Amino acid sequence: MRVPDHDHLIQTVQAKVQEAMDKHHKDVIKEAARRHYVSYGLMYTITKWKPSYQGQSFNLRKLLDAYECACDLLGQAH
Repeated sequence: MRVPDHDHLIQTVQAKVQEAMDKHHKDVIKEAARRHYVSYGLMYTITKWKPSYQGQSFNLRKLLDAYECACDLLGQAH
Protein backbone atom coordinates (compact mmCIF):
# COMPACT_ATOMS: atom_id res chain seq x y z
CA MET A 1 0.00 0.00 0.00
CA ARG A 2 1.59 3.28 -1.10
CA VAL A 3 0.22 6.46 0.46
CA PRO A 4 1.39 10.07 0.36
CA ASP A 5 0.21 11.33 3.74
CA HIS A 6 -1.45 10.64 7.08
CA ASP A 7 -5.06 11.31 6.08
CA HIS A 8 -4.80 9.27 2.90
CA LEU A 9 -3.31 6.34 4.83
CA ILE A 10 -6.18 6.35 7.30
CA GLN A 11 -8.78 6.74 4.53
CA THR A 12 -7.27 3.78 2.67
CA VAL A 13 -7.43 1.60 5.77
CA GLN A 14 -10.86 2.99 6.63
CA ALA A 15 -12.31 1.96 3.27
CA LYS A 16 -11.05 -1.62 3.64
CA VAL A 17 -12.22 -1.91 7.27
CA GLN A 18 -15.65 -0.49 6.37
CA GLU A 19 -16.01 -2.95 3.50
CA ALA A 20 -15.18 -5.86 5.82
CA MET A 21 -17.53 -4.63 8.52
CA ASP A 22 -20.36 -4.24 6.01
CA LYS A 23 -19.95 -7.85 4.84
CA HIS A 24 -19.58 -9.65 8.17
CA HIS A 25 -21.47 -10.08 11.41
CA LYS A 26 -20.07 -8.40 14.51
CA ASP A 27 -19.07 -11.74 16.10
CA VAL A 28 -17.04 -12.75 13.04
CA ILE A 29 -15.28 -9.38 13.06
CA LYS A 30 -14.52 -9.63 16.78
CA GLU A 31 -12.94 -13.08 16.36
CA ALA A 32 -10.83 -11.94 13.40
CA ALA A 33 -9.78 -8.80 15.26
CA ARG A 34 -8.53 -10.90 18.20
CA ARG A 35 -6.40 -12.96 15.83
CA HIS A 36 -4.84 -9.73 14.54
CA TYR A 37 -4.33 -8.18 17.99
CA VAL A 38 -6.80 -5.35 17.46
CA SER A 39 -10.15 -4.71 19.07
CA TYR A 40 -13.55 -4.45 17.49
CA GLY A 41 -13.75 -1.01 19.08
CA LEU A 42 -10.67 0.15 17.19
CA MET A 43 -12.05 -1.17 13.93
CA TYR A 44 -15.31 0.68 14.60
CA THR A 45 -13.43 3.88 15.51
CA ILE A 46 -11.48 3.69 12.25
CA THR A 47 -14.74 3.60 10.30
CA LYS A 48 -15.96 6.79 12.01
CA TRP A 49 -12.74 8.81 11.59
CA LYS A 50 -12.88 11.99 9.50
CA PRO A 51 -9.96 14.12 8.26
CA SER A 52 -11.45 17.06 10.11
CA TYR A 53 -10.80 15.33 13.47
CA GLN A 54 -7.84 17.52 14.38
CA GLY A 55 -5.19 15.70 16.32
CA GLN A 56 -6.84 12.25 16.18
CA SER A 57 -4.48 9.66 14.90
CA PHE A 58 -3.84 5.96 15.33
CA ASN A 59 -0.89 3.82 16.32
CA LEU A 60 0.63 2.80 12.99
CA ARG A 61 1.06 -0.85 13.99
CA LYS A 62 -2.59 -1.08 15.08
CA LEU A 63 -3.75 0.65 11.91
CA LEU A 64 -1.83 -1.85 9.79
CA ASP A 65 -3.12 -4.75 11.91
CA ALA A 66 -6.69 -3.53 11.34
CA TYR A 67 -5.99 -3.34 7.59
CA GLU A 68 -4.64 -6.92 7.58
CA CYS A 69 -7.65 -8.08 9.55
CA ALA A 70 -10.02 -6.48 7.05
CA CYS A 71 -8.14 -8.03 4.14
CA ASP A 72 -8.36 -11.45 5.77
CA LEU A 73 -12.08 -11.02 6.36
CA LEU A 74 -12.48 -10.14 2.69
CA GLY A 75 -10.29 -13.02 1.54
CA GLN A 76 -7.80 -10.66 -0.10
CA ALA A 77 -4.03 -10.60 -0.09
CA HIS A 78 -2.59 -7.65 1.81
